[in-house]
Amino acid sequence: MTLLPLFTITTIFYYSYLYQSERWTQHSAQKAVFAIESIFDFGEMANQLALKNIGSPCKVAVRNLRHEVTSIPYVRSVNLAKNNVIYCTSLFGKSNFVDNNSEYINNKLLLMPGNSVEKDHPLIVIRTTNGETSALSGIDGLYIQALLSQQEDENLMLFLKIEKEWLSENGSFFSDSPTRTLFFGRNIESKKYPFSVYAGLNYESPWIGFLKKNKNILIYLIFILISFSTIMWWQLNKPRDFTHELKRALEHNEFIPYAQPIVDSLSKKIIGIEILMRWQHPINGIVRPDLFIPQAEDSGLIVPMTTSIFKSTARLIKKYESNLPSKFHIGINITAAHCNGMRLFYDCQEFLAYLNSDKIQLVLELTERQKLDVTPPILSLFNKLHKIGVNLAIDDFGTGHSSLSYLNYLNVKTLKIDLSFVSQIGSNSLSEHLIDNIIDLGERLGISMIAEGVETVNQANYLEQKGVEYLQGYLIGKPIPLESFLSSLNCHASISHQ
Repeated sequence: MTLLPLFTITTIFYYSYLYQSERWTQHSAQKAVFAIESIFDFGEMANQLALKNIGSPCKVAVRNLRHEVTSIPYVRSVNLAKNNVIYCTSLFGKSNFVDNNSEYINNKLLLMPGNSVEKDHPLIVIRTTNGETSALSGIDGLYIQALLSQQEDENLMLFLKIEKEWLSENGSFFSDSPTRTLFFGRNIESKKYPFSVYAGLNYESPWIGFLKKNKNILIYLIFILISFSTIMWWQLNKPRDFTHELKRALEHNEFIPYAQPIVDSLSKKIIGIEILMRWQHPINGIVRPDLFIPQAEDSGLIVPMTTSIFKSTARLIKKYESNLPSKFHIGINITAAHCNGMRLFYDCQEFLAYLNSDKIQLVLELTERQKLDVTPPILSLFNKLHKIGVNLAIDDFGTGHSSLSYLNYLNVKTLKIDLSFVSQIGSNSLSEHLIDNIIDLGERLGISMIAEGVETVNQANYLEQKGVEYLQGYLIGKPIPLESFLSSLNCHASISHQ
């Protein structure tokens, strides 16, 4: 039980590590290229200044060359050459050294393992040519070494490559590639100078690198999985019966009605509410419906639970009837199971008889989680409900079973546009097209629309412009206990979201 998720999660972590390692080496190489380019730019600057001394004797030019060395960062020496002969240097003044331009890469860069001043001390020469005269700036290899070695991980290795010559972070000079033992290697070429930087990870294998990098996470993961498995074992093996707990809650009237307001999209006046079931557990407090409704449907207890909601809702509405405006919409969710037999009719009949008020418009919101086969007994049931003044709404329209079948055979008065469509307004043109089609369908059939899940002003404005008559959602109001809602309501109540 523990090994399979451990293997799965470890595999996911491993492939994520491979991907991140490749991105890391690429980013590190690119960052080093930019930094080295900026160093070489100083050498290019020194060369441009040195070329201004063309035509001046060396004893005059050397003062300017030495000033450049002392004032321009990273530049160790500046030289002037003509016809492949270095005739003036910042180190020795007047000189006569051979300068073979064929040794330079693209007539621009030369990586030297050392020079006559310091052997075995790498030096990078930057060459800038103006006719027969060239300026040569020497960049100390120590600067490049320092840059290559300033990495956050000791296993990350960087190398400077100029043509076939390599310089490592410790100053080693190679003519053959030193990168064969590295993993996740990435070579990034400079777009300004003829060099590249190679980055790779120095591990015995990718798995060794993964284990070193994620050791603490893996230990923590193993601990979590073992703990989770222990808890799951205990949960699965302890004696319990959720159906029995639902029956106990039903007997103790722990299922209570919450109300969420519905407003007119134009006037913003509250025209009704949707009744939502909540479980007021004596130990766990308020339990969300998604944690018990599916089990209640599977066990068949959803019908008596809904009946209890009819009764408790009627009692509270009777108590606060004077606060309600005329034709106040009371929406109660029902499932397909509640439509078997005459139980639903009797619940509605008792609800209306108890209130005996023309202020109330009872609306049954048929959910689509379970399929309702439209048979002759079902048609007879809804015809009887229609005759006693009960309206039918299709909840979560377009997301479940047989929506069009309901429209064809049942006397549907209202469609509730599902929040999954509403939430995508402004970000998903497909959902907006679907909403437009639902609205168009409702208009053609003379059916009113309620948009659920309205959470933003943008969504409300869009739906209002499209002609949706009623809005419901967190922007309008969150579900609260029905009694709290009714006690604060007056017949002129409205909600502003402007």
